[in-house]
Amino acid sequence: MRVLMPVANVGGLGGVERRTADAARWLTDHGDRVDVLFTDRTGADRELEDAAASLAAVPALDVRLSEGVQAARRLAPAVRAGVRARPDVVYLNRFEHLPTALGVRAAARTPIVCHLRYFTPHGGLGWKSRTVSRFVAVSRATADQWVAAGLRASRIEVVPDGIDLERFRPPTGAERAAARAALGVGPDTLVVLYSGRVHGEKGVDVLLDAWERLALDPGAARLVVLGAQAPGEPVSGYEAALVARGVRGVQWLPARDDVLPVLHAADLAAAPSRHESFGCSIVEAMAAGVPVVASRAGGIPETLAGFDELLVPVDDAPALAHRIEEYAHWRTQEPGLGERCRAHVVSRFGREPSLGALRDVLAGVAR
Repeated sequence: MRVLMPVANVGGLGGVERRTADAARWLTDHGDRVDVLFTDRTGADRELEDAAASLAAVPALDVRLSEGVQAARRLAPAVRAGVRARPDVVYLNRFEHLPTALGVRAAARTPIVCHLRYFTPHGGLGWKSRTVSRFVAVSRATADQWVAAGLRASRIEVVPDGIDLERFRPPTGAERAAARAALGVGPDTLVVLYSGRVHGEKGVDVLLDAWERLALDPGAARLVVLGAQAPGEPVSGYEAALVARGVRGVQWLPARDDVLPVLHAADLAAAPSRHESFGCSIVEAMAAGVPVVASRAGGIPETLAGFDELLVPVDDAPALAHRIEEYAHWRTQEPGLGERCRAHVVSRFGREPSLGALRDVLAGVAR
C-alpha cells in the first residue's frame, strides 16, 4: 500500500507530529510505502523523516477554496508532488490539509482518510465529509464534536491513540534515582509533572493557581512544567506571564522528544486542560505507573474511564489543588495505584492495536 501523508512539520515535538511519525513508522515496518509532503522542518525528531520513502517540501497544504484560481496556484506544487507519488490512499492528520487531498483525488481518483485529532470549526462540512472515504477520531467526544458541526457519523470510526508500552514503562529503582538526581531533587521530594504545550487551552495557569494554593515548601515539593520554549526561542505572552509570576517551587523545562527521563522522576502528573481530544501525555504517564490528576475536558474522561476519583472540573484550581494534595502520598497510602494505572493503559492503549486498526482503515479504502 502506498500512503501519501501531507504534514505541517517534519521534526516537530507536538502531539500531532509525534502520532503522525508513529503511524509512518508503523506502516513502513509493515511493508507499506509512505511519501510525505511538508511545509516546515523544525525540531530535532527524525522518526518521520527516517520512516518516509520520500519527502517533498511544498509551499502550501491548506488554502481557502473560495479564493479560486489563486488558491489553485498556491496548491499546485503539493498536488503535483502528491500525484507523482502514485498513492493508493491519502492519509491526513489535519483536516486543514483537505484541499491538498482533494486536488490529488481529483487528478488521480485517490481515496482519502482523515484523522480527527482535535476539533476546529470549518464551513461546508456536509459536502466535505462526502469527499472523504473515512474519518478516524481519537475519542468519542471528538467524533461527537465533528458530528454536531456537520460531519456524517457513519463515516467516523473511533480509534484511540496508542503508545509504545515497552518504552513507556515504570522505572527501575536506579532509573528513578538518576531521573530525580538530574532534576536536582531528593528521594523524598514530591514531584508533580505537567508535560505539554504551555498554552491557555492546556490550563497551565490553573495548575499554577492550584500550586500557589498548596503553598508547599519548595524544598519538599517541585512542580515541573515540561514544554516551555527553549532559551533563545520566541516566548508567547501567555507563557511569559506565567513565568513572570514567580510561583515558588516551579521548574520550567523546554519541550523535548524524550520525556521519559523526566516522567520517571515524577510522583504525580497533572493535566488541567480546558480542551483535550484524547490526552496522550496522560496515557504515557500512567503507562509509567504515574497517576494523573486531570480535568473533565473533552476526551479525558474516556481516557481515564474507571479513574473518576482523579478527575476534577475544568477551570477549578481549588479542586485541582485538593486532588494533588490527596494523591501526593499515594505510594505509601495506596501503593497499588501505580500498577492499576499501568494495567489500564496496557489493556486499552497499546500501540499495536491502535495502529493496527488505523492500517485496517487505510487498507479498507485504498484503491
